[in-house]
Amino acid sequence: MQYDYLAKARDLFLMQCYTGLAYSDLMAFDFTKCKQADGKYYYHAKRVKTDTDFTFQLLAGAVSVLKKYNFKLPCISNQKYNEYLKVIGMMVNVPNLHSHMGRATAATLFLSFGMPLNVVAKVLGHTNIRQTQRYARTLNKDVYSAFDNIDGKF
Repeated sequence: MQYDYLAKARDLFLMQCYTGLAYSDLMAFDFTKCKQADGKYYYHAKRVKTDTDFTFQLLAGAVSVLKKYNFKLPCISNQKYNEYLKVIGMMVNVPNLHSHMGRATAATLFLSFGMPLNVVAKVLGHTNIRQTQRYARTLNKDVYSAFDNIDGKF
């Protein structure tokens, strides 16, 4: 990416997509809170907004982003971050790209790959499963897969 500030915004957004972190939790991310076991990293903290516990395993993509910044994510104001994401969104034809879309993307992907709703709620730090259900969009591929599972059973 031509501009360093856009590359940083892109990487922060990818980190949100890999982890489900909200902007405030992303800015508070502290790699020293990670525990390592069996070659994997596990993160446990409290949400900045609600003081609710959340936990997740760092996926390979997240570790890759962290390595790029020597395990210390760049800090950027929410206003600037969203400004830069809008520019990136225009470049990739995703209108109105904003920080919460990273968290929503993570939740949708976690659910579409079969992660149970209650586990996604724990990852996102939700206290009520209804908060998580808003991310449970039914994707066409999920509908088709459900039909594949019952095909021939009638």
